[in-house]
Amino acid sequence: MTSPLWTLGALADAAGGTLIAADPATPVTGLSIDTRTLQPGEVFFAFPGVRMDGHTFVPDAKRAGAAAVVVAQDDPGPAIRVADGLQALRD
Repeated sequence: MTSPLWTLGALADAAGGTLIAADPATPVTGLSIDTRTLQPGEVFFAFPGVRMDGHTFVPDAKRAGAAAVVVAQDDPGPAIRVADGLQALRD
């Protein structure tokens, strides 16, 4: 297992988002924008792309063991709700 880089609470603060239905102390081991390579414990960032909207893959990310998803749409959690997923990733 990869060592934690952040907690969900710290990541939500850095991304300027709101934590939804998640423990802020949950460890985060990495970030992902691709559910095909997402590892358990990572956080999936969903944002619109040229061909696809990453929000389409939120259920896949959760099934793959994401610690949470970063979304700009309603989600029951565990999630971090942001205004813009790409900007949240940059932040």
